Amino acid sequence: MVNFFNSYLYFNILNLNIYFLYQFFNFIKKLSGFICSFFFIKKWTFMDTFLRDFFIKKSSFFFS
Repeated sequence: MVNFFNSYLYFNILNLNIYFLYQFFNFIKKLSGFICSFFFIKKWTFMDTFLRDFFIKKSSFFFS
């Protein structure tokens, strides 16, 4: 019985953590969208180019 209660509690905590993470990422997405629109940049374009450059640099570093 105690074990069941503990696992249930743990599962709830896990669920809450996932929910808060989801909300946090949603907030960041909205914030970045707002900032990008503030600078008259299409949403996510800045982030995409940044990530692409980052990964290209990383891959070229690994494969050179």
